[in-house]
Amino acid sequence: MSEAALRATVLITTALALGSLGAVACTSFVLDAEEGPIFACNLEYGASPVEGLVYVNGRGLLKHGGSLGLTGGKAEWVSRFGSLTFNFAGWQHPWAGVNEAGLVVSTMAHSDGPSLSLFDQRPQLDSGAWLQHMLDTCATIDDVEKLPETVRMGATVDHYLVADRTGDIAVIEFIDRAMHLHRGEGLPHPVLTNRTYRDVIEFIESGDYLRANACGDLLLDLRSSEGRFLLAANRLYDYPEQTETGSAIYYAFNSLAIIGQENARWSLVFDIGVDSVYFRTSVNPQIRWIDLSKLDFSCDQDGATLDIHADLHGDVTGSFQPFSIDRTTAHFVWFRSFHGAPPPQIYRDLVNGFEGFPCAEEGAGS
Repeated sequence: MSEAALRATVLITTALALGSLGAVACTSFVLDAEEGPIFACNLEYGASPVEGLVYVNGRGLLKHGGSLGLTGGKAEWVSRFGSLTFNFAGWQHPWAGVNEAGLVVSTMAHSDGPSLSLFDQRPQLDSGAWLQHMLDTCATIDDVEKLPETVRMGATVDHYLVADRTGDIAVIEFIDRAMHLHRGEGLPHPVLTNRTYRDVIEFIESGDYLRANACGDLLLDLRSSEGRFLLAANRLYDYPEQTETGSAIYYAFNSLAIIGQENARWSLVFDIGVDSVYFRTSVNPQIRWIDLSKLDFSCDQDGATLDIHADLHGDVTGSFQPFSIDRTTAHFVWFRSFHGAPPPQIYRDLVNGFEGFPCAEEGAGS
């Protein structure tokens, strides 16, 4: 669908009353601002607060994943870059994040169900570990595209929006046992919601989402993945006409609020060009920010944390606390409680297994 057609469609269809979003929904987009790309994402998760920890992840660490390949070996790598991650599922399993090279990513479930990769000699990483591995080792989307050469994705229901400092943008999906990238001409709109990119583009171009009510008005369900996708795309196309109303950061947050409504639990905005991250949550709606250039990414400082809902405001770069096994374990237990958590000791053992990734110089050859 052309830009003009998309704009016209959204202008016609967004006159309906805004209803509540579904129980689980996420939206990400990249705004092409004059000062550089602005990456924005919402975690939209019903009416309950969503706990989370923000982690500083060190560079120069010797890391490993938990699942084996046919050869019996685990994935091992050295983190080339430090990163800042927003973790919903637990340490080393980010929901969104940015690394020192300016690579930004967010993740969300899609509607096609689990994708299973072929079991072969490559070691396997689950979705969260794969995302952290990407931030640890990749500077550009070209680097990301090469990841299947060395590791494979395990079963996943997630897909990803990724952007790098050059302005390159991609949607990454695992479908039919393979990784698929939508970029360039294959990515007409830098937006992602909870339907596979191919399907949502086909659905939009078909016009099947338009339905007339009793008065003959065309309506669009903004609770749906398609509705949020169209609304986000329209906000992107409107931006050049709205620059006088505020900065790109303000515009991105305003767009996230319009899209997420009362169900936005977290709203994150990454200013890729200046290495700054802004965020607010339903518990603490004040916009806070982190200056990546002032973070200590040295390997012996790995794991510093910040409660995403902490009662803070303004620049919180200096508010991180040292890594805590108890704090990290409690977050694992909280996340798994959504699904009926096993005893906490299981999660303590899991966290202990990840604690203390050695600096590569110390761990090499051990």
